[in-house]
Amino acid sequence: MNTQIVLFEDQFLTDMNPIALTRPAFDVTCACWTLREIASTVSDSPRWIVREYLRKTTARRHPPQAWDGGPALFLNASILPDVRYAARMRQMVEGAHP
Repeated sequence: MNTQIVLFEDQFLTDMNPIALTRPAFDVTCACWTLREIASTVSDSPRWIVREYLRKTTARRHPPQAWDGGPALFLNASILPDVRYAARMRQMVEGAHP
């Protein structure tokens, strides 16, 4: 069973305003990368949890994937996207398997 990556937004998202008002926090770019793009290098299709008013537009751009209830790595969507995180994400995902 593969460990899934779930990108979620929380109550601290307001710290990213105004840039995150019209897009999910994981779609904010930094040095040409988004957190979703970095997570996609580790997991085929990261799952996401976003604000209610962004769900339809987010679903058009990133089709939602059902969570199968298996192991998951939850990442706060507002963390600064950095390509160096990909290696650490991979370690965490692989470390979840005995």
